[in-house]
Amino acid sequence: MDRRCLPLNALRAFEATGKHLSVTAAANSLFVSQSAISRHILALEAQLGIKLFERKHQHLELTQAGRMLLPVVNKSFDRIEQTLKAILDEGAAPRRVLQMQMPPTFAHNLAVPILCEFRDAFPDIMLDLTISNRVGMSENNGDIVVVYSKPEVNDLIADLLWHVRLTPLCHPSLLERRKASDLEDLLAHNDIVHVQLEGQPRHRLWEHFMRQAELHNVSVNRGLVFDTASLAAQYAMSGTGVALLDPLLFLDELRRNALVQPFDAWVDDGYGYYLLTHSDDLMDDAIASFRSWMIKRFSGLSLQNGALVVRRKASDLEDLLAHNDIVHVQLEGQPRHRLWEHFMRQAELHNVSVNRGLVFDTASLAAQYAMSGTGVALLDPLLFLDELRRNALVQPFDAWVDDGYGYYLLTHSDDLMDDAIASFRSWMIKRFSGLSLQNGALVVPPCPR
Repeated sequence: MDRRCLPLNALRAFEATGKHLSVTAAANSLFVSQSAISRHILALEAQLGIKLFERKHQHLELTQAGRMLLPVVNKSFDRIEQTLKAILDEGAAPRRVLQMQMPPTFAHNLAVPILCEFRDAFPDIMLDLTISNRVGMSENNGDIVVVYSKPEVNDLIADLLWHVRLTPLCHPSLLERRKASDLEDLLAHNDIVHVQLEGQPRHRLWEHFMRQAELHNVSVNRGLVFDTASLAAQYAMSGTGVALLDPLLFLDELRRNALVQPFDAWVDDGYGYYLLTHSDDLMDDAIASFRSWMIKRFSGLSLQNGALVVRRKASDLEDLLAHNDIVHVQLEGQPRHRLWEHFMRQAELHNVSVNRGLVFDTASLAAQYAMSGTGVALLDPLLFLDELRRNALVQPFDAWVDDGYGYYLLTHSDDLMDDAIASFRSWMIKRFSGLSLQNGALVVPPCPR
């Protein structure tokens, strides 16, 4: 297609619709009407002579052509935005921003704590990290993607970071309450904690483990089901259940004795963590550098979380922020640096630029990076009380911003006739009623009975 005929407005409409898989959501994100989005999509499909979306009853799905086009359009608009932003901000040469996707537990426990090393080695490359629970080597929507997958043959370059092996882990208190004579006894008398992989049966991993361990008398059709290994580990650390986990993802918890491996039993499910890149992107110095760094960093799995180091004493808040990385949490559909920009206006700190540092899509990942001792994150301390108690995070200055957001519990009014929903709603309201922070300690009302 001739560059002079590129339908830029239609491509913007396609990008937004492909991201949300909804014409209504795409229209809201671009502040235009739904009919305008629909006209642009139809015009683009007519110009290409091929369908980009399948219209289902209540949603849209990308066709094969749509899946090919979306990541290219995403990258192109991202790079245009980055370049224009750099020109408008300082007139300086644009800094390359790498768009990364990673599974949540991999990112939280392994990647984020060591990204500060990459930042030290390549200070001119900015990183935007988003989380994806996708399993398998489907289309690559970022510059760098880490996936949890079995080996697959496709057009992507797939570098194996490591092969996953799972073993039962639990909290030591669970073993102290009742001494298990063997693995079968342990699993029969405690909760089973599941991690469900996308598109797979709820209890598949544990069922595979039980078959391989030849434990045919223990049912695993019970217990809680989580969609990330990190949440499953958190529940296991409460001392209530046994989770099937890869210990390489939880080295810190094993060192602290928050998790233990009671029996030497393993299952190999054929999965691993793979680093995906497009072959064409290896001509991009930033992508090639990050790929080489990741392969080298994970070779031999020498994974040690960096300790928090105080490098220089900041005289005031402005001094602290001016001389350290700014760690961002991007809310969906909002500008990358909006929270920090709001904070700086409210604090009347007009001489410090926040258009730098790393961007994450969860506060948890931002906190992990801040705990590496490299940057300052804007966080709600109520979400990180354990880290504050352990001095893994500190509040250096008494400065706050209220952005009008909160956590809300949503239910349909008709569902309040359901005893289970009504009971859980009442329990949650009582549990969080009066929640407050006093001198760094969380004040929680007694657990309702």
